[in-house]
Amino acid sequence: MAATPESSLLSFLSSPVFSSSFPPPPTLSSLSDGVALFKAMSSASPDHFSEASLALNAADNWPLKLSNLKKLAKNLGEYFSSALSLSAPALSSIDLTSVAKRGARGPLLELSGYVVAALISSAEKASYIKAIMELEGGEQAEMKAVIEAA
Repeated sequence: MAATPESSLLSFLSSPVFSSSFPPPPTLSSLSDGVALFKAMSSASPDHFSEASLALNAADNWPLKLSNLKKLAKNLGEYFSSALSLSAPALSSIDLTSVAKRGARGPLLELSGYVVAALISSAEKASYIKAIMELEGGEQAEMKAVIEAA
């Protein structure tokens, strides 16, 4: 089966580096509540991504999902600026409402790309880069495309 951006991202988020943070996400839409992506960032920078304010059981409640996604995007923007001395202006243009309501693929991949870009730029980047390098060749290429799109 050919690697896709979705399958590659799910493989990356299912890697051992995240096993103590959250269970492996089964589908791309399972990321639409923002919890796994937020916890992934929390594993790299707990100071910037405190899980205390997250709605962990948002399930089908799109307003709670949207709240989580907004917190993730806001904290990501601050993290890029303060910790990485980079800017991520396109974060504010991601349609988080469509992610929360429908699990929209495009905006969810875009947001995920920013998360992965932040992870591989963090102080703990070696472990995240290693996780990507342990993916199959096609998945590595897809992850590169996801990161470059961010």
